[in-house]
Amino acid sequence: MGACIATEEVDTDRAALHAEKKLNKHIDKEMAHSEKEAERTHKLLLLGAGESGKSTIFKQLVRIHDKGFDERARRTYTASIYKNIFDSMLALLGACDTH
Repeated sequence: MGACIATEEVDTDRAALHAEKKLNKHIDKEMAHSEKEAERTHKLLLLGAGESGKSTIFKQLVRIHDKGFDERARRTYTASIYKNIFDSMLALLGACDTH
């Protein structure tokens, strides 16, 4: 009777050891995956006074590198960009005339 108990205890210990090894392997895989994710993540600290454009820069980075601009947004911003370029060129030409 004592031998049967010992055999059951050994089987229980083996099963527990196997379950522990399996859990340990799973945890190791999760840690390796987390480390790879951390290596691919870039962190950027934006410092500046209020209303200095930190949120604007962040939004632009998300738009450019994440999902980009949709076609409607591109059409909306195109006119504004062309106007800014035109106004800047006029300012530069005006400055050239005065010097």
